[in-house]
Amino acid sequence: MGLSISAVRVLNASFSPSYLPVAVFVGGTSGIGQRLSLVPRMATHILLSSVASAAGAFRVIAGFPLPSSFSVKHELFTCNVTLMKNVQRTTQELLSCTSRVNFFVMSPGLLTLSGRDKTEEGIEKKLAVHYCAGWNFIHGLVPAFVQAREADEDAKAFSVCM
Repeated sequence: MGLSISAVRVLNASFSPSYLPVAVFVGGTSGIGQRLSLVPRMATHILLSSVASAAGAFRVIAGFPLPSSFSVKHELFTCNVTLMKNVQRTTQELLSCTSRVNFFVMSPGLLTLSGRDKTEEGIEKKLAVHYCAGWNFIHGLVPAFVQAREADEDAKAFSVCM
């Protein structure tokens, strides 16, 4: 049995960490990922990774609440998550700009009616987007999750598709 929506809203409203959270959203320029990235309590420090166009991502970032301090950053990393080499590169870029990740949200989507379509790496594209990319991001970000836990902070991953 799950929580009611009103109970979830109460819990969300009471979230007040003593640290500045770092949240990474993959697929955060539309749909569920965008709505999650706009949650005011989560918008204190966001690193947004997206397959979508940079223009769309900048519109999402423009909708974030204004930073409450100079240490708050809203950054965009673009990544075609159908290719695992891109996921690994983006993960390394993320680790070079932050030592910890508190919240990781994986929600990219790929809808196609064209049947099986393999990437240059030999992975079926829907499998790459909905499964492999998430596991590769999480695996690559383990040092940042460990850093967060060692600082007695949250270190959580959430996937809409996996």
